[in-house]
Amino acid sequence: MFDRLLQRKEWKRNAAIVQENKAGKAPNFYHRQNYAWYREHLKIDSKMILLEALDGAHPTGNVAALVKELNDNPAFGAFKLYLSGRADVYQTRLDYVKSLQLERVTVVISDTDEYYKILASAKYLITETSFSQIFIKRPEQVYFNTWHGTPLKTLGKKIKNDHAMLGNLQKNFFEADYLLYPNEFTMNCMVEDYMLKNFCKAEILLSGYPRNQVFHDKTRRDEVRKECGFTEDMQCIGFMPTWRGAMSNVNGVGQNEQLCAYFDELDRMLTEKQTMFVKLHYMNAAGIDLSKYTRIKPFPLEYDGYEFLNAMDVLVTDYSSVFFDYAITGQKVVLFTYDLEEYTRDRGFYLSLEELPFPKVQTLQELVKEIALPKEYDDTAFLARFCPYETPGVTEALLRKVIFEEDSPLFEKRPVPDNGKKNVLLYIGGFGKNELTAAAVKLLHAVDRTKYNYAVVFPMEDIRKRQSDIDVLPPDVDYHGFYQWRSATPSEFVDYMAWKANGKVPYEKVRPLMQKICARDRARMFGPCRLDGVVQFSGYYDEVTAAFEQLPCKRSLHIYRDMAEVCKDKKNMDEAFYGDMYNCYDAVMAASEDVLEPIKTLARKYHPKKKDASNPVVCHEIVDKAGVLLKASKELSMEGVSVNACRERFYDALENKQLKKFVSVGGFSKEKGYERLINAFERVHADAPDTCLFILGETGVMFSELSEKLRGRSCENAVFLVKNMSNPYPLMQECDYYVSAAFYEGLGTNLADADILGLPCVATDVPGNHAFMRLAGGYLMENSEAGVEKALRDCLEGKVPAHLAIDYEQYNREAVAQFESLLP
Repeated sequence: MFDRLLQRKEWKRNAAIVQENKAGKAPNFYHRQNYAWYREHLKIDSKMILLEALDGAHPTGNVAALVKELNDNPAFGAFKLYLSGRADVYQTRLDYVKSLQLERVTVVISDTDEYYKILASAKYLITETSFSQIFIKRPEQVYFNTWHGTPLKTLGKKIKNDHAMLGNLQKNFFEADYLLYPNEFTMNCMVEDYMLKNFCKAEILLSGYPRNQVFHDKTRRDEVRKECGFTEDMQCIGFMPTWRGAMSNVNGVGQNEQLCAYFDELDRMLTEKQTMFVKLHYMNAAGIDLSKYTRIKPFPLEYDGYEFLNAMDVLVTDYSSVFFDYAITGQKVVLFTYDLEEYTRDRGFYLSLEELPFPKVQTLQELVKEIALPKEYDDTAFLARFCPYETPGVTEALLRKVIFEEDSPLFEKRPVPDNGKKNVLLYIGGFGKNELTAAAVKLLHAVDRTKYNYAVVFPMEDIRKRQSDIDVLPPDVDYHGFYQWRSATPSEFVDYMAWKANGKVPYEKVRPLMQKICARDRARMFGPCRLDGVVQFSGYYDEVTAAFEQLPCKRSLHIYRDMAEVCKDKKNMDEAFYGDMYNCYDAVMAASEDVLEPIKTLARKYHPKKKDASNPVVCHEIVDKAGVLLKASKELSMEGVSVNACRERFYDALENKQLKKFVSVGGFSKEKGYERLINAFERVHADAPDTCLFILGETGVMFSELSEKLRGRSCENAVFLVKNMSNPYPLMQECDYYVSAAFYEGLGTNLADADILGLPCVATDVPGNHAFMRLAGGYLMENSEAGVEKALRDCLEGKVPAHLAIDYEQYNREAVAQFESLLP
């Protein structure tokens, strides 16, 4: 530990740091940190298998079938078997294991210390969904992901209201050694919509599902019916509705109310010879009590769900994939699509329901009538398309493949499709509405995307409530989401926070620790993905920058500011870290000529003896002339916009052709120099009252502060602060001059946008502005309040060039060439 945590006198403060960072965390916070230690130190147990089922109380599906086969088959008798589940289902899973006489199976509670020891050391890992977001597969482990059904409703990037929250599933698929799909349709949907092609190196197994083997067992069907007391003249109806809603917004109250209303009616409408057995999605089950009904009962817990479903005479479902499986029995399927229009709008389907052979009903009266009718449809083509591999024996064959590496004619092996082009990954942050996001998106639209496979990586927490932001990407650019989690052991976490928060630990001491933590993070985020090049485009975020630096491919770091200056203002940033990274990345991309020398200076400062210290290359930002003009042609929208003045006065000023209008665009933050801009404008306005100033910012804490400072000033009615305007271009083109009064600027593209709209531009002579305006022959003003005032007066006196001398098409061609020259 760092000098015994700075000779222990800092211990209390560091303890406070740990508690501060633990605040708001899940109760398993420390267990998850222990996982990093276990993964580092525990030996792999070659005779241990961990199986993780869906979160419901009663294990069902592929994992249930695999657990039973592993327990009962002597070929797997030497293995220790663990079945995991949440704490609230622990007892029911114990009862399940006991009822099926699975003597060799140990139930373990997920997210506990015991669970993470097993997750870190078991040789074989099997799940039908995904393991925890902190899971990092060890090279010696074998991971079998079975998934849980042929999809009717959309998945992954096609989910209409949850499409960007796919990261943990996607990560698990990347980490898997084997991916199981029951047909080519499912394989194609999963590969396409979880964006596995080209990046994922898993082996696909096309095979029948283990959970479906029971549907071939007519003897067991008869036994279950006899054990349950079903008579020959009794009609047993299985009802299995799907979940409605997004996994990122779990709220089943409305669904439960609707289902209960239906159950109330059905209990009266069914005959004495009919019983409906209900298996609810686990997210609905806790909120519905079926004990009050006479003819509606739950699936009995002593049976596996599919084992009991095999004893039914008819299946009623809505949009659940269960009908793809149950069709194997030859029994009747009825689709109860009472909310078809709403569900189609909110979620969507891969297949039109008209393509399915099953009868569809939308009312209870139609449902009861259809249940009583015999099966009259032909499902031969359906079975050939969706159940081509469903034969007895696949469960053992699949386990022999995963554990003993034995091939079998019962399954077909396929690689994940790969076009052979090089894969390039970009990190652009959390899709915030800022210059960096805009620059990265414009770049991705401008490059020739047929040369490389491009994908963007982002932290999912940042876009949870604004997933539509990701839609700005070109449709042929993939994206990979990840959860932010520092993969540190408990002692590493304390050391890391001592460096991050205290500012007393030199980076040279923390560097080995950062390498260890970020090596795990790299493995956690990307697993064994095929990567040829990565670009850390945001330039910020220590953990991501250090994780990318450790990827085994060509690595480029994009820098758009003098990071030594930025670190002076940011207490949680260390310039030594960036000086180190400049020397570790294969290429450093300078957003403008202005940051070339600061990059070299910082690189030499921390590696003075290194001969190959960073030699950055300028990569200009793309200027989207067509996009600017298109957005400017749109109608001005004030929806969700905040203005410091009344709307009437705002519109009067904007529409007044006699006023000379200045405009500045950028976040409401100190570096934009808005306070000195207002001060300078106030003096100009005193001499030229036919002027006004618009300041447009997407976000920032200074909006309220500036609004307050304007009160009572002579220019109060002539200065308009506008916050959260998603499209500023219609307003900009109504103005006469563009002003950048920034103390330092990042990419300076607003100057190009203003020039495209025909506004004469003035800018402070600071990094970011300087390089672009020198290149374009623009007006640079002194970096002072007096300099800003002089520039405003020069605008009014016609002393500012009407246009910048720059060919944007040529500028963009050079920018793309600069970027591509740094790719693998």
